[in-house]
Amino acid sequence: MNEGRETTIYMIRIDNDIYIGATYNIKKRTNEHNSRKEKLKHRNLYAKILESGVNKVELIEVHKCFTQNSNEKRLIEEEYRIKLKGNLNMYKCYLSTEDKRECDRLYYKINKERISEKKKQYYQKNKDNFRKKVKCDICNIEVGKISLPRHFKSITHLNNMKKQELAKTE
Repeated sequence: MNEGRETTIYMIRIDNDIYIGATYNIKKRTNEHNSRKEKLKHRNLYAKILESGVNKVELIEVHKCFTQNSNEKRLIEEEYRIKLKGNLNMYKCYLSTEDKRECDRLYYKINKERISEKKKQYYQKNKDNFRKKVKCDICNIEVGKISLPRHFKSITHLNNMKKQELAKTE
């Protein structure tokens, strides 16, 4: 027996243009594509649907398989988008870790001033929390209130929790 969820990779062909998608439920996805034409007309697929006068899109099954999670589903979808030259897809279906880092770097470079301003506003709004100190009862140290969630994940805190658990069992 196959494990995972049954996944359908599908294609929507409008004139010479192709959109590639993936879904766990082809009927539901067909209805979604047909009902979104007007709302999402700024997207390549829906703009093309409206431009060509297609009333109802038909999803053509390209490949069926079982996938363990949505990342695996998107990876297979991306393989088919490349292979079938899905030019109506606005974005890659799957981004590797390196692709994500590059997108993050580019986003930061473009939005550096806006991000900096938001950080300043956040600091001004939460100034008291940055200055306020609270005591961690497990580690017996004072930590900035705003840094407490990060402290709880720290190796020092986690090791101290383990020591405390061992002391309880003895």
